[in-house]
Amino acid sequence: PAPGDEPGSGVAADRPGASAQQTIVVGDQDVTDIALQLVLGVQVSGRVEFRGKRPPVDPRVGSLVFLSPLDPISHSFPPRPYSTPLDAKDGFVMHDVAPGRYIITVSDTPAAALLSVSVAGNNVVERPITIEGKSLSDVLVEWTDRPAEIAGTVRKRAGSPDPDAGVVLFPTDRTRWPDVRVGARMFRSARVSGTGTFSLKPVLPGEYFIAAIADDATADFPDAKFLEALAAVATTVRVDAATTASVTLTTVDSPVLKAPSPAENEVSADGSIPHGPHADQLPEDVAVSPAQAPRTPPAQKPTVTVVLTGVVTTNETPARPLRRAIVTV
Repeated sequence: PAPGDEPGSGVAADRPGASAQQTIVVGDQDVTDIALQLVLGVQVSGRVEFRGKRPPVDPRVGSLVFLSPLDPISHSFPPRPYSTPLDAKDGFVMHDVAPGRYIITVSDTPAAALLSVSVAGNNVVERPITIEGKSLSDVLVEWTDRPAEIAGTVRKRAGSPDPDAGVVLFPTDRTRWPDVRVGARMFRSARVSGTGTFSLKPVLPGEYFIAAIADDATADFPDAKFLEALAAVATTVRVDAATTASVTLTTVDSPVLKAPSPAENEVSADGSIPHGPHADQLPEDVAVSPAQAPRTPPAQKPTVTVVLTGVVTTNETPARPLRRAIVTV
């Protein structure tokens, strides 16, 4: 270990976060004698500051700073976030962090919510950062005791409240869409109350698309194609720090995501894609060699549709069915 590293084994292979990476070219011959040299992970450190009045209840109790990887190291091992508590001076240190792309965040508490994250003065809240071979020591996480909120009402086209709608919120900045993940704070959804009202809190400052759709259609949120289709009919709202934005929404039709048909993706044996109204026909008076003759496309496998059915209930005795639950597979 280098001076200042956390005490531990001096063998890199025995240290968490040790990794190796090498680019290779694979042709038509075996590749052998690949030598990978493990290197130790780096250190990520910073501090947490408060914007506004520091709450009387110490928010450090039970709070953790997370460094969540975006790219799994393999299909067999899901990414596991690094985490660490805050010290008495609102600082944090994470040791042995492997190279990769990460999101830095902090757990909210009843007394404080995340406001922003910056590295070297650059705003990276809900944005991936790339950690390579050197440590990061200038991470700043800001908490606030006055998180922003979006509140409003949803109505049907006829003007009456729509208690069967769901509200979805997502950033207008499309560069954030590819890295959406479970727990992302800028991609939010909420059910509408029986009186047609809703509230989203806490909300990070920024510009968003917001829309009300049928509650059961929110199961496709936040699929990227779903977001693209919904953005065309959504309302734009600006959220500033420590404010409440009020909006009135009218329920819109849910986007219909059309899956490509097998014919759209069919590629012939020679690598070409049939096109035109008579792609599979040739004039009768045209002589062709066997090599030029149209190939018979491979038989399509039959399509099998599997339907899952069931009932969602409460955990009471006796159990009651839940009408507005969403089941995700």
